Amino acid sequence: MFLMIKDDAIIILYDSNNRVLLQFRGPNAPNVKDKWSFFGGGIENGENPEEAVRRETFEELNYALQNPRLIFTQDYDFGHKRGKKYCFIEKYDESKELVLGEGDGMRWFSFEELKSLDNLHDACKPFLEKTCDFLLKEQDMIFKKELA
Repeated sequence: MFLMIKDDAIIILYDSNNRVLLQFRGPNAPNVKDKWSFFGGGIENGENPEEAVRRETFEELNYALQNPRLIFTQDYDFGHKRGKKYCFIEKYDESKELVLGEGDGMRWFSFEELKSLDNLHDACKPFLEKTCDFLLKEQDMIFKKELA
């Protein structure tokens, strides 16, 4: 069996209601068929993870990231493919339009909706837990600043 070693960079965009944007990959997707997953993809030769996430986000959503923050990395092994995933997060600038360039759909999900989403790609779950923790900490810092 051929083993591919490839690092990936993914983006978690969240909106003012703390919903996250996911991509639907339909039955004709090259992998992760019929699942909701994150936007992003492989890091190309000569790219660092941030350059890759910026490129992938523009290719897949026609959206230029302003300040993606790396919040989590994870080694993965899917049997035929292994590497490291770099997870970035950014608050979506709602004045900008998103245009789907790859995949079969996109949708904003609340964390409550994600808990009962049957066709969420399993590899997304650890990243969503980290995202929820990140957003709770962000809100706590904002709240503390407002009280000061």
